[in-house]
Amino acid sequence: MLVGGRPLDFSKIYDDSRGTTGSEIQILTMSKELAKRGHSVTLYIPSPNASKWEGVHIEDMSRLGPDSEHVDAVCVSLDVNVLRYVSPKTLRVCFQQVNDFWYGTPGFDEYVDIYVSPSEPHREHMISQGTSTASKWVVVPNGCYPDEYLPRDPVPGRCVYISSPDRGLHLVLQEWLAIRKAVPHAELKIFYWSLDRWLNDWRGKPEPTESIWAEHWRRAKYVEKVLPPLKRHGVSVIGSVSRNQILKELSQAEVMTYPCSVVAWTEGFSCAILEGCASGALPIISRVDALGHLYGGAVPMVDAPAQQHMMQWREMVIQALVDPPWADEWRDKARVRAKDYAWPDLAEKFEKILEERCPKSP
Repeated sequence: MLVGGRPLDFSKIYDDSRGTTGSEIQILTMSKELAKRGHSVTLYIPSPNASKWEGVHIEDMSRLGPDSEHVDAVCVSLDVNVLRYVSPKTLRVCFQQVNDFWYGTPGFDEYVDIYVSPSEPHREHMISQGTSTASKWVVVPNGCYPDEYLPRDPVPGRCVYISSPDRGLHLVLQEWLAIRKAVPHAELKIFYWSLDRWLNDWRGKPEPTESIWAEHWRRAKYVEKVLPPLKRHGVSVIGSVSRNQILKELSQAEVMTYPCSVVAWTEGFSCAILEGCASGALPIISRVDALGHLYGGAVPMVDAPAQQHMMQWREMVIQALVDPPWADEWRDKARVRAKDYAWPDLAEKFEKILEERCPKSP
């Protein structure tokens, strides 16, 4: 599944302003790393514009069904329904990056041999829903290249927000004037491809009656209202940028402002936070969902729900901007944690799972 229905240009994956989401990075990088380990890897994708990328063969999605009888394993990202069309003689793997099976058609569990979760709390959350077989679940985290982000070139006062806007951007904007008052040179750059689409989806619509969607509506309305005046106070909306550009932006940021306020169980890993840990753009977050398990002790965080602890969160952001020794001590811890999630190590872990589970060749 291409997130948002946006095609990938394999001639400029890292330079395309389209950018890449965490889920896309996961499937692309795992494919590339398995190819590096000597495996023959083919990526099936709608309407590809290349036949090979980083050692990975690329084919049109329509060929997956016929080809599946001749491979050891088929791994899908997000779209479990694709496995219905894969030969049962093949190991069928679903990288489950989202937090429920709302998209799964009836009987989907029958067509899956392994579900791969990015964290233990996420695995437990998925099993608790009772829609899949518990014994099929394994954990292979998402990852990063810990040394990809250096050298640092921090801009004093620079803050970034780089995740989905519905996960707490409203709280960052709510606290921004107080942060700016304490740190007059502070600035906030907002990235992510879907901000305009998110605001557009709710524009002109009445408040929904269902509580979850009503909360999305309220957040979007608030963000749309306060963004224009805040642009006079150091806030800028950048939107989608290339992979290489976001690496540069992270190297220039002092703080990743990400309170992680969710409307349902959502944060099973957070590639955005891992990027902050590796880059030195210190994430300041909340202990929601799987985040306490994954990043506890590595980054400053408040208890969840974040909206009940925003004064403490705000003070942490301010301290990170005005107290370099405090912030650098946390950055050192964050970089150590990022090294626990290096892509080559994760590919080796997944390789061992495949070797254990794949049918033995005659």
